[in-house]
Amino acid sequence: MNGRLWIGLCGLLVTACSGLRPLPVTVPPGPPPPTVAALWADLDAVPADSGRSESGFRSLVRLTQGELRERLRNQDPARACGGPVPPGFAPFEAPAPSPERAPLAGYFRPPASPDAPLVIVVHGLYDDKHVRYVQILARALADAGFGALAVDMRWHGCRMADLPSLGPAEAADLGAWSDLLRARYPGHPVGLVGVSLGGLAVLHAAGDPAAPERFAAGVVAISPAGALERTVRRLDDRNYLLDRGGWKGVDKFFHWALRRRWLALGQEGPASFGGFLDFLAARDGVPRAEWLAARDPAAQARRAQRPTLVLGSFRDGIVSELALADLAAVARDNPWVHVIETAEGGHAGHLGTLPRFSGELLVRFFRASAEVELRHGGG
Repeated sequence: MNGRLWIGLCGLLVTACSGLRPLPVTVPPGPPPPTVAALWADLDAVPADSGRSESGFRSLVRLTQGELRERLRNQDPARACGGPVPPGFAPFEAPAPSPERAPLAGYFRPPASPDAPLVIVVHGLYDDKHVRYVQILARALADAGFGALAVDMRWHGCRMADLPSLGPAEAADLGAWSDLLRARYPGHPVGLVGVSLGGLAVLHAAGDPAAPERFAAGVVAISPAGALERTVRRLDDRNYLLDRGGWKGVDKFFHWALRRRWLALGQEGPASFGGFLDFLAARDGVPRAEWLAARDPAAQARRAQRPTLVLGSFRDGIVSELALADLAAVARDNPWVHVIETAEGGHAGHLGTLPRFSGELLVRFFRASAEVELRHGGG
């Protein structure tokens, strides 16, 4: 079956169920928890949405419904830097940190109160700051009174020319965004929320030695990419339709998009995700196994010193189930890290499948996270 037919299949799939709606935003009463342990207990008490149970695949479909044209545009280097700024937000740009890199690009809504956190929203692979789930996250945070900044990451949107690093360079970029925000809005702690590959990026930022200052409002990673060797094998496996069901269409779209970008880099031959990582590792002069080990999010989360929440589902379908297991093991050793695992949601589909739960979880987290003092890390 050719690539266009698979893309058409994906188009049918993403129109087969209702898509994302704005997250319900309620600001919980009462003082913020004074310790990180109390914060985790408060988040564990957030009730899940009732009356909806669906497969992980359907949750992912819900996340992308109605955006096939946008996602096709995102894969074209000539057209990727486009899209309207959402109502209520304004463009927010900064010069490139170095001459060989593209300028930082995003859109922003200021905080509603003098000390409210500023939260940076980080998209996933093959997406950009304009896709619907990023806009919904940014609007929910802004409606709760936080400042909200949605950004394009390396190899996406207006930064298509900047190759990714799967964590280290993206963490440095997020640090640069934090420095800029704190200079323009002093007194406002900065936090991060990242989805999928963006979740991997924010966990790298959480493990940076400068994170307690740069990301005092903490980090939320939704379905972060992890267990990278196993996840790469899952993405590149040549499974039959009966093996993967509807996920097979997602796999085909994934490799079609990778192929477009692979050709834009002047590369020939089949485009596998493992081959792309070989390309990146060779550019850095490191064997792929060593290169991936240095990008393991569990190793980065182990160094976190501010509240770091991981939200995932055991019905992910894209990222290996070992990713959450690895992070749960970290959480047992590092009190700054907490994992909430749900049955529903699939890969990053919590926003559509569990909207009330997701909205309240995020608002409660960022309302309290910056108030948790360093000395309360274990208590």
